[in-house]
Amino acid sequence: MPSILQKTLSAILSPLVKSAVMLLDRGRLPPIEGELAIDGLQKPVQVLRDRWYVPHIYAQSTSDAVIAMGYVHAQERLWQMDFNRRVVAGRLAEILGEPALFPDRVMRTLGFTRVVEQEDKLVGDAMGSLADAYCSGVNAWIAQATRWRKLPVEFSLLSYQPEPWQRTDTLGFAKLMSWMLAGNWEAEFMRSQVIKRLGPEITAELELDVAGTWAAILDTAPPSLGASRAFSGPGPAGGVGSNNWVVHGARTTTGKPLLANDMHLVLSAPAIWFENHVVGG
Repeated sequence: MPSILQKTLSAILSPLVKSAVMLLDRGRLPPIEGELAIDGLQKPVQVLRDRWYVPHIYAQSTSDAVIAMGYVHAQERLWQMDFNRRVVAGRLAEILGEPALFPDRVMRTLGFTRVVEQEDKLVGDAMGSLADAYCSGVNAWIAQATRWRKLPVEFSLLSYQPEPWQRTDTLGFAKLMSWMLAGNWEAEFMRSQVIKRLGPEITAELELDVAGTWAAILDTAPPSLGASRAFSGPGPAGGVGSNNWVVHGARTTTGKPLLANDMHLVLSAPAIWFENHVVGG
């Protein structure tokens, strides 16, 4: 238990440390006005930010547009990008120490890095050139931010420099997204085992008649899993599932329909999405 002295020091020092970090971070905001030179651009590109701070990128070619997108993306999210690629590669412990060893071992066992290195060789010339253009934009900001001392404050707090962005880093994040959304892999594995034991014909007879019972919600988990519900959360029978719905315009104040969907993504700060408007070519 923390002592009275520890609690007192924490109450005094925490606001001071927080203020110091915020001040340090504020001085590292990326420049959003004026002219900047970026290697690789063939013609000038204009980046305008609206009142919601969303960047609007106007270029004269697709390649220039993608370079600018990588540059702006890195301006806003470099720490998030670097952290995520370290998750995929199992390299968190290099910057976070021993507490990150377990997730690193899991990711290295899954072998996402080996897979993306193989997939990178299969990328066609057209898509490959765009992937290279994106990397060029990201690396242009990394070089400038390092020179101007505008790297995100997390790099200073953890005392390391970001490595150049590579195509495999982009492909790796796609793998991470797939893994995060693959919550049914256990059911798929179990189904494959049933097919091996019983054959595809008998297994097909065990399937639900989707056309006739599409609205049915079944909890197919064994009763023994009931004890774990307090830790794993409710099952399908508890009303958990895809929450996609639409409201007719006759029931809304605007007279227009409303469409909502649930993308099943973990909440994060910053959010996983990065909104930008890109025009080019």
